[in-house]
Amino acid sequence: MDQIHKMASKEELASHLTQFASMLSRAFYDDPFYNHIMPDKDKRMMQLQWWFKILIRYTYKFGDIYYTRNNTGVALWLGPEKPIADEIKAFSMGMILYPLKIGLRNFIRVLNVSGQWDKEHK
Repeated sequence: MDQIHKMASKEELASHLTQFASMLSRAFYDDPFYNHIMPDKDKRMMQLQWWFKILIRYTYKFGDIYYTRNNTGVALWLGPEKPIADEIKAFSMGMILYPLKIGLRNFIRVLNVSGQWDKEHK
């Protein structure tokens, strides 16, 4: 069994960012949520890779990232106090480009889903 490692430095983040974003993009490519907000199959992988790079950076700063020593698995943990990313902090980390990178219609879809999540988590 492979050991789990907690990401501890910006250098570590930089060296694993692309690999982990690709890994998560492959893992979530057929996920119903991402199919809904990124319906174009031809663009989804590129969109997911951009999205997961933002999410990984956000989680490094405001949560915890764990990965296997052989880099075959990664987990992003924000914790129970704040299970959904803070919009202002996320925008400051690159999410402001979401409508340009993912598309305006897809941005509207994610806002609609996020609104529903906010209702459920209050």
